[in-house]
Amino acid sequence: MVLGELLRKKREELGFSPEAIYQRTKIRRKFIEAMEKEDWESFASPAQARAFLRKYMQALGLSQELMEEYEDSIPTGPTVFKPVKERNIPKDHLGLILKITLGILIILILGVGIWLGERYYGKVLGKKETGKEPAIKEKVVQNKTVPSSTLPSEPSTTTPTQASKVQKENISEHRLVLSCNERTWVRIYLDSEPVKEYLFNPGDRYEWVAKEGFEIKIGNAAGVELEYNGKKYQNLGRKGHVILLKFPESYQRRVLY
Repeated sequence: MVLGELLRKKREELGFSPEAIYQRTKIRRKFIEAMEKEDWESFASPAQARAFLRKYMQALGLSQELMEEYEDSIPTGPTVFKPVKERNIPKDHLGLILKITLGILIILILGVGIWLGERYYGKVLGKKETGKEPAIKEKVVQNKTVPSSTLPSEPSTTTPTQASKVQKENISEHRLVLSCNERTWVRIYLDSEPVKEYLFNPGDRYEWVAKEGFEIKIGNAAGVELEYNGKKYQNLGRKGHVILLKFPESYQRRVLY
């Protein structure tokens, strides 16, 4: 009897449905069915497949020694996550991105110039000050602009101020680009789709496109740089620091971890 058939028969003998197994193990139904069919390609990595298999066998009361007996049926190999919907950015798109970034910078400079001119002109004519604060608030540390929220040592929700103030909430398309310079894992949610997990290596560069926005958890804050709708975010934290970011501020994740 093959391993997958053994798992299915044992589950049916115990009277457990896939939903009941999910309640006991929090393993989603598609992975339960994949293990019973020995469809290991459905898992993000061999390590994930083996971890879920151990948990499933424990829930069924099966001995862990069975994994040794069926070693040839279980995937092995390095822990490499398969990116989902990853997109290598074509070289001809890089020029377009640079042009868009330059255009945004020019618009910002012109906007600041107009704002300063109005304030100065109003003072000369004796007009009352409006008391409005500048649209963009930033915190400068050692001449480097970082999000105004201090990144803690534990995972926390940090919304970049620049994205929430400069980018319009009602834009039709959100683009997030990640450039990796140190090995790190990433977990990302976009729109209302299920979570996507990655393991990036130095030199990797990926782009995601969403209609509503993103929530991204990064396992090594010093290992990546982000670019959201043409705006770059660097120096996100120290090495090994786990951070959680939202683009834009109003995005609300509708799926569970």
